[in-house]
Amino acid sequence: MDSSHKLLILYASQTGTAQEVAERLWRESKRHGFDGPISSMDEYPINSLIFDTLVVFVCSTTGQGDPPDNMRKFWKFLLRKNLPENSLQNMTFAVLGLGDSSYVKFNFVAKKLHRRLESLGAAPLIEVGLADDQHDLGADAVVDVWLRELWNKLSQQMGVLKVMANGSEEKGLPFSRWKVSLLDKQEANDNQEQDNVSVTKTLKIENTEDTKLIANERLTPDTHFQDVRHIRLHQPNSLVYSPGDVLLVHPHNRSSSVTKALELLQDRDQPLVETTRLMVEQKTQYMPVPYSLREPCTIGQLVRCYWD
Repeated sequence: MDSSHKLLILYASQTGTAQEVAERLWRESKRHGFDGPISSMDEYPINSLIFDTLVVFVCSTTGQGDPPDNMRKFWKFLLRKNLPENSLQNMTFAVLGLGDSSYVKFNFVAKKLHRRLESLGAAPLIEVGLADDQHDLGADAVVDVWLRELWNKLSQQMGVLKVMANGSEEKGLPFSRWKVSLLDKQEANDNQEQDNVSVTKTLKIENTEDTKLIANERLTPDTHFQDVRHIRLHQPNSLVYSPGDVLLVHPHNRSSSVTKALELLQDRDQPLVETTRLMVEQKTQYMPVPYSLREPCTIGQLVRCYWD
């Protein structure tokens, strides 16, 4: 890999939103001719930062201006007083923050990270991006503009292409995270014992409860561009909560929606039905397959549990 086109992407995410944006950025970077790893900040070997020349940081803010859990060790190291002021003099960087302006310390972590990197000698490529969930168009209103500015700046300074370099077979198309392959009958039989295992059962989440949706009412007028809803769930007797707690919901699509989606996947040479089994495999060392998708599963399970 040409080191001049290496782009490191580091994220700090509490609920997964910053990670999702970072992965989007990573996929777009492939189309712009870049290569390089993506990692949470705490998982990346921080001593390697002195050798990284181009880094994009994506981070959210939690609590009262606190860094996400997977940034705490990283941030603690950067705050060490014995770090020389020129520690990161070879680095050019950009910081994108995801926050909510209804909180006093809006995007506090992104702002602090940007200032600290500068104080260690790193040079900012563009201004820090401050995405706001309270924007009428959501965080994407800032994220989309910020990403365009990032790629334009890199194109000007480094001469990288705006579309995939080196004639990739995926030229002009989004870079896929993983490789998906259909299992033949023999492979499917070898994994028969997995047939009754739901994808959601592989998620390592404790204290889950099954519940039903009892109300889904739109609060905004049909003519309004935002679709804001009041959703009510049947509360299981065992569910105990306090103000400030967060409810994590794993929804399933309706059976009728699953059927319609599967009808769109029909292919004359390879008919795809609900029981068609497939395997999600790692395509690049920089994007491992999540634990919940490492076992063979059916298309029906994916449509029901994962697809929007």
